[in-house]
Amino acid sequence: MGRKIVTKLLILLGITISCLYSEITTPKFDFHCGIEQGELLQNNYNNLGIRNYTLFCGQRLHRNDNHRWGWRLLSINVELSKQHLRSNQFIGGDREGLGGNLCVQRFYIDYYPAKYKNAFFVITPVLSLGLGYHREYFIKPATGLSTEFSAFYIPFAFRLNWMFGNCFFLETPFIDLGFHSRRTAGDLGGTIVNYPERLSVFLWINTGIRFPL
Repeated sequence: MGRKIVTKLLILLGITISCLYSEITTPKFDFHCGIEQGELLQNNYNNLGIRNYTLFCGQRLHRNDNHRWGWRLLSINVELSKQHLRSNQFIGGDREGLGGNLCVQRFYIDYYPAKYKNAFFVITPVLSLGLGYHREYFIKPATGLSTEFSAFYIPFAFRLNWMFGNCFFLETPFIDLGFHSRRTAGDLGGTIVNYPERLSVFLWINTGIRFPL
């Protein structure tokens, strides 16, 4: 118990020092990490682990007017709740008991065009272009039928970064729009999964911590 408390205090101290340091110097390597909340929230944060997680990390290079570039890695592998799937507009027919999984992997190149300061936070729009992969799997236990779609993906993304206290941030909206190979509708026996053929759109909500170095 004592070791856990000491570990948490050291992490908190490191974050605090990092935030204070960033106030007095211009960091060259501006790292950040966090989790995507929306995909976890739809399943009420149940069964968190290797089969149900969201993570991202990234870096902004040289925070000044001449260096507006950065990168980000995003990894999502989540269970899709029955309640969430019942309200999915791209699934028709009998959706009772339907289950599924979503796997998203992304690498983005980020561009920071500007920032807007407020007394309590800084707002930074971010434009991204990347390469990724995603897989969607649906199963209907009542019929024993399943359908799966997986493809490489070229994403175009936009997000607003809301920085609080120069260290903690919220990103919303986060819109990921991209193109992939053609997908066909899946029939699960009275349940039709019918997403757009070549276009996928994701809406995410990120929270994270910044580590300026």
